Amino acid sequence: MIRHQTLKVKVPNGELPNYLTILNNQAKMQNYIRLTEIEQKLAEDNTLDFQYMCLQTPRLHIENQNIVATIWLSIEDNMIVLRNITSNQRSFLSIEEYNSIVVLFYKNVIQKAKMVGVRRTLSKPTLDLRDLMGAKCSEALVAFSNCSNKDSVLAHDTDFKRWAKFVKLANSTRARISADQLETWLKENGWRDKCAEELALYYEYSINLLSYV
Repeated sequence: MIRHQTLKVKVPNGELPNYLTILNNQAKMQNYIRLTEIEQKLAEDNTLDFQYMCLQTPRLHIENQNIVATIWLSIEDNMIVLRNITSNQRSFLSIEEYNSIVVLFYKNVIQKAKMVGVRRTLSKPTLDLRDLMGAKCSEALVAFSNCSNKDSVLAHDTDFKRWAKFVKLANSTRARISADQLETWLKENGWRDKCAEELALYYEYSINLLSYV
């Protein structure tokens, strides 16, 4: 299952100001632009619990598109965390575009901003079902998906039985898959968008209902 990659940097105690200087210099060398006006406005927001560092990327050629984006990093205690990436040209980025920007930033800036003791964590772009729900539950979902009519929602008794088995296992094993993640997985595995959306809603409703039983 494809997902948005996460990025975290942990800095040794007392070294955050020095590391931010190193990071800023490396970003500048790679033609990233520090958006200080945006940072100042965010600093004036008393509802935020952390400081922001905002960087505009150079023009990047990704998926046959020229993209300029803003990278939003939060700074709290000794942690720097990627919070979001937004396009400067359109309303959204695809997951593939988002992840490509993360990887380029990681390789060109984060990895090259050297300091002893710094720990960098970049998540994988894909997530296995077993990581979210265990072997039995993931096998039940795959069996339901492979054997069901993907152009309709629970149209046959056998489809419903396989679906019910999956939901029952998801509840009993406390599966960590969310409705949004389930919808994404179903679409990636051949389900029509409308059917995937309906099944995700059924899943969310069923799990919430079973939590009261």
